[in-house]
Amino acid sequence: MSIQPILLVEDFAPDARLIVEMLRDAEGGADFEITHVSTIAAAEAAMKGQSFACVLLDLGLPDSTGVDNVERLAGARKDVAIVVMTGLDDQRAALEALQRGAQEYLVKGRCEGEQLVRVMRHAIERNRLVAELNALRQRDYFHATHDMLTGLPNRQLLDDRVTQAISYSERHRAQFALCYLDLDGFKAVNDTHGHAIGDDLLKRISDLIRKSVREGDTAARVGGDEFVLLLSPVRSDQEIQQIVGRVVDGVERISQLDGRQIDVGASVGIARYPNDGKTYEELSNLADRNMYSTKRRRKAERGSAAAQSRPVAPEGWAICFQPWLEANSGTFWGLEAGLDIDQAATDAGLSHQVPMEELLPKAARAYAAANGGDGIAQRLAVNVSGQDLLTPGFTQLVLRCLREHQLPAEHLQLEIPEDECTPDADLLVNLSLLRSHGVRVVVDHFGRDEASMARVSRFPVDGLKLDATLLHGLRERTPTGRAMVESIVRFAEALELEVTVDGVDSPADLAAARALKCRFLQGALISESVSSEQVAELFAKSLDLGRMPSSSAAGLH
Repeated sequence: MSIQPILLVEDFAPDARLIVEMLRDAEGGADFEITHVSTIAAAEAAMKGQSFACVLLDLGLPDSTGVDNVERLAGARKDVAIVVMTGLDDQRAALEALQRGAQEYLVKGRCEGEQLVRVMRHAIERNRLVAELNALRQRDYFHATHDMLTGLPNRQLLDDRVTQAISYSERHRAQFALCYLDLDGFKAVNDTHGHAIGDDLLKRISDLIRKSVREGDTAARVGGDEFVLLLSPVRSDQEIQQIVGRVVDGVERISQLDGRQIDVGASVGIARYPNDGKTYEELSNLADRNMYSTKRRRKAERGSAAAQSRPVAPEGWAICFQPWLEANSGTFWGLEAGLDIDQAATDAGLSHQVPMEELLPKAARAYAAANGGDGIAQRLAVNVSGQDLLTPGFTQLVLRCLREHQLPAEHLQLEIPEDECTPDADLLVNLSLLRSHGVRVVVDHFGRDEASMARVSRFPVDGLKLDATLLHGLRERTPTGRAMVESIVRFAEALELEVTVDGVDSPADLAAARALKCRFLQGALISESVSSEQVAELFAKSLDLGRMPSSSAAGLH
């Protein structure tokens, strides 16, 4: 055992000498090295300059007496065990000292060397266990109240802080602001560069937000790319705009990350207490609406600028299809339209320039050609954005396309990314109108954050496509994480929504997907993208999911 440094705080020299001699003669006493001081002030000074495993403390000292000495030393170093030494008539004080932070106590003249060694060892061990327990509690509290990726407070802690801010503002007639912030272009970063870069971007933006807000403010991450700023207190709108402006400007100045080009912005909605609302719900709803209004305006501005500068799509692109199948039967069910682009078109950046008025009719024609007269596929999926759904004439474009290509409305499935499922009134009206004609709506990339279920429960949809990261991370997830994914599936079943598991790229992915018992499966293991001419041959076969090997398509029979 290594030598344990002990601080002896005793003003009566004979008692101090007796303790030193007792340890010298006792078995195990050589494991301790004594430093002796005679006042509480000297003890505090010694503890600032040296680490001690234990303090032997006399409660009656010339410069301070009583159990306050325990609190003074415990406050100086919380990692030090304290053993109180008292006289025969001081045992009540000793018990109070235990309540104030001491680990053990001894009665002077009633202990021997071996007992002193044992008491100090017990005190040191007990103090270590208490410190570990406190650290564990603090860690558990932090995990329960903070976002693990960014370290920012999560929604639970934010709720508590807002409640405190309301109480404080009511008492002091103060004002505060609740600001909802959502990133623009974050999905494109994830899709283009991968989720690791997306996570790095979220951490960088979180650091930026920390530096932009004041010390007493709260910045929380409440969703995948959603943040909330609680600015409390505030004196003026100008003060709010200065803080929010620092965040927005900082986000928009991010142009590179790990050598990759980044194009990201931020939309903010603000609600002020008490002018805009006096309850958390009122403020939260208004800030959320204002944020989506800002996002819609910014998208319209970018869309207008893009429309003015967008070149005519070059020749050389065609429709390809990513099939998906029904899990129970192993038969192919639907086709998701994609772009088959030659190298020249790729160099021209075509994948970002095909407008929906060109893409949708061409996808419908290719689907009709692939289906022939037999109707072998049950559904055509087309990816759309929130901006597409808000574009004037989009609903008429869809309905006209259905008529011209004799495509039953129930065969068309529009897939919209979850982060674009905003509570915009025009968007909701357009979706409801399309669904009233029989067109299906599916939320793509579902389940990226804790707010997914609440967000989609208010959205008119027919199905969910689970984000591939849920599937790929399922094997590494904790039991709590697996239970969360399973709860998403149960949530969908309760709302009678069809669930597609996307990203089935390996046998391990397939095993995890089948365990979820969802209706549809899609991914590279199921089938790579195919041309219209290959659809009939593919759909004539089925997959034995129980005998899928490591390479895709080898299980066809």
